[in-house]
Amino acid sequence: MDILHWFLDRIDNNETPNNISAKLKRRHLQTVENAKDYMFSNFYENISLSDIANHCNISLFHFSRIFKEITTYSPYNFLRDTRLSNAKQLLETSDLPINEICFRSGFQNVENFNTAFKDRYQYTPSYFKKSKNS
Repeated sequence: MDILHWFLDRIDNNETPNNISAKLKRRHLQTVENAKDYMFSNFYENISLSDIANHCNISLFHFSRIFKEITTYSPYNFLRDTRLSNAKQLLETSDLPINEICFRSGFQNVENFNTAFKDRYQYTPSYFKKSKNS
């Protein structure tokens, strides 16, 4: 799975050519919306990109390519951002400890959560929580 994340991050950092036709985009718009709904409903679970693609009845490679073309986000980044948005909301509105927020937001370990949160919001979760409670 780490190799897949590495590969998808590399794809995400490069411009993808607009090779998908408008007809193909229309055909797969429902697939992408179905995937987004699945991610929003299950982000707190340990779901993989394969799980999402299987839910949409599409191959992982094709799913990743279509999702990115339509949304401009890789599925991995979209899922991570969904988890981070939930974590940020919990940090702002709850008294839960950070490790609990981490796991309730779908992250598998606190170190990855801290790194992803800081990359996205420029603050560690603990600093963010303290600044919101001051």
